[in-house]
Amino acid sequence: MDEFIKLAKSLGADGSEFFFTSMRTFSFDARGKEIYSKQEDNESGWGVRILKNKRIGFSFFSRKEDAKRAIESAITSSKYAIQSNFSFPEKSTYKKVDCFDKKVSELGAKEGAELMNEMLASASQKGFEPSDSSLAISTSRAEIANSSGLSASEDYSSISCATQCHKGETIGHDDFAGIHYSSDFARKVGESASSVGSEMLGAKMIDKGEYPVILDERAVHSFIGEILMPSFDGELIRRGASFLAGKKGAKIASNDFTLTDDPSAPAFSCSSFDGEGIPSRKKILLENGTVKNFLFDTFNASISNATDSVGNSSRGGYASPPGISESNLIISPGKTKDAIAECKNGIYIRSFFGEHTADTTTGNFSVSIDIGWLIRDGEKSIPLKKAMFGDNIFELLKCVSAESKQHTYIDFISPKLLFEKASISAE
Repeated sequence: MDEFIKLAKSLGADGSEFFFTSMRTFSFDARGKEIYSKQEDNESGWGVRILKNKRIGFSFFSRKEDAKRAIESAITSSKYAIQSNFSFPEKSTYKKVDCFDKKVSELGAKEGAELMNEMLASASQKGFEPSDSSLAISTSRAEIANSSGLSASEDYSSISCATQCHKGETIGHDDFAGIHYSSDFARKVGESASSVGSEMLGAKMIDKGEYPVILDERAVHSFIGEILMPSFDGELIRRGASFLAGKKGAKIASNDFTLTDDPSAPAFSCSSFDGEGIPSRKKILLENGTVKNFLFDTFNASISNATDSVGNSSRGGYASPPGISESNLIISPGKTKDAIAECKNGIYIRSFFGEHTADTTTGNFSVSIDIGWLIRDGEKSIPLKKAMFGDNIFELLKCVSAESKQHTYIDFISPKLLFEKASISAE
C-alpha cells in the first residue's frame, strides 16, 4: 500500500492510513427443515483516513483506480472534523495470535449445506421441529499501513450457526460462533436447542418479587456485553455520557468481580492488532470491583490524554471508519462451586432479549426472559413463562459472585454469575 501512501502525500495529506480487507463468506438460511437460501459472497476494498491540518477525513474504495478520488474525498471531509493532537500509530512488532483455521478455509458450499442439514436433523428431536436456522463460514484477511511506517496483516476464519425449534408454543434455541472447525459443532447446536426446548415444556408464570438470580454464560454475554460494556467506551467517557465518566479508581462492584479485555485470549474476537494496527494487549477493566481502565481508540485517547489506554479500535469493514469495541472479555472465576446446587429458591436465566432497550447511562434495564427456570432446593424446577428481569446493573454488581468454573461462549470466557437479590416481574 506504499503507492497509496505516496499518492496521499502528493495530494496534500499530512499523513495517511490505508486499511484493506477481503472476505469470502458462504451463508445458509433455513425455514423448517428446508434450506431456502445459499449464498457465496466475496468482498474486498480499502478504507482510507487522512490527516490534514490536525483533522481526520475518511473515505473508501473497492477498485485501485478509484484511490485518487477516495483520497481527495477524505481530504475534503477532513475540513468538517474537529482538530486534535491525533497522529497515526508508529511501527510496531506483533505477537502471533491463533485466529485462523485452515480447515475452515477448506469448507465450501457443499460442506456448509451438509453441516446445515446435520443441525436441522439434530434439532428435530423430542417432538420439536426446527423453525428458523442459519449457518455461515467465513475467511478474511486484513492489512493496514500508514505514513508513520506501521504495517500489519492477518488472516481470520470464523464459523457460526444458530437454530430455533418449537413444539406448539414452546421454543428452544442455541447458537455457536468460533474460529476453529470441529466436526460435531452443528449437531451439538441442534441437539442443544431441542433439549432446551423440552426443558421449557409446561412453563408457568411465577410470583413477582426479589430472587437470587443466576446467569449462565449465554446470559452473561448479553448482560455484560450489551448493558455494561457501553459504559467503558472511551468516546462516551470523553463526552461525559457514561455512568463511569470520572470514576476511574472507584469501586463499583464486589471484590469477586474482575473483568479483563484480552484480544490474545482463545476466543472468537482474537487478533494480534486492533483496527489501527496497535499491538494486542490485555487490559484489566475492573479489578476486584474497582475501575482500572477504559476502552480507547487513538483519536479519543488523544483528546482525553489517555494514550496509555489505546488498543480497542475496531473495524466493521473497509467502508466505515474505525470505532471502539471490546475484544474477548474474561470474567475471573469465583469461589462458588455450583451456584444452582447451592441455591434454595431462586431464578436461573439461560437467555433473555430486549437488552438493547437498557439505559446505558444509568444502568437501568428491563429484559424478557425467554429461557429460564425457577430453582427450588438446588435444582431447576418450573420453566418460566412471561417473566421479566429488571433492575440496575451497577446496583447488582455490588452483590455479584461467580462460580469457580469458566465457560467459553463466542467472545466471552466467563463463569456463571450469581446476584444475591434482583427483581423479577411478569410481562
